[in-house]
Amino acid sequence: MAKTKEINLGEDFGAVTITVNGKRIEIGANGEIAGIGPVNGNAMTAISAAKTAYEVGELTKEGIYIGRLKSKDGTERDYFAAPTDAQDSNGKRLSLTFNKAAEYAKNATVLGHNDWTVPTGWEDRNGAPDVLNEMFNNKSKGAFKGTFDETGSHPSGWYWSSSPNYFTAYAARTQRFSDGFQVDVSKSGGLSVRLVRSLAI
Repeated sequence: MAKTKEINLGEDFGAVTITVNGKRIEIGANGEIAGIGPVNGNAMTAISAAKTAYEVGELTKEGIYIGRLKSKDGTERDYFAAPTDAQDSNGKRLSLTFNKAAEYAKNATVLGHNDWTVPTGWEDRNGAPDVLNEMFNNKSKGAFKGTFDETGSHPSGWYWSSSPNYFTAYAARTQRFSDGFQVDVSKSGGLSVRLVRSLAI
């Protein structure tokens, strides 16, 4: 086995192209690998799986970036949130039952997209990530700041997930955004909801 060679180009270089063992590797000025390809040829494969193009809390054309989250099966997706909670035509925050929240998501068009859903919660029976809690953890970042009800009041300070309780069909996971407290609540109750969507990477 050939001995590993270390090359130190210092801190003052911009973008760099390295040719080694029949491959051409492009490294951007930010130190991230930008692409890899054959020495002879122009085809370069972009390296994107390891690093997202968005910052958490960034408002993009896809929505506010929540993060890159992994399901129990190992699948990773980029998740985005609507800029505001579900609201009526006058901009007033809605208090919706579990089923009405799902219906609202199905009919919603936000930022030109119509593939919105209610976020999954903790211990989702299908192994989906806890998207609702990820939003709670990032509620003060970027475009998220000030857009959630953090008063802790009922019902507006509580948020629905789409994840039902394991043992009964009449309750689902919810979370209070003042302190992150999570509890199962009857689906007939009216709570706030923040829609999300995801994209494959």
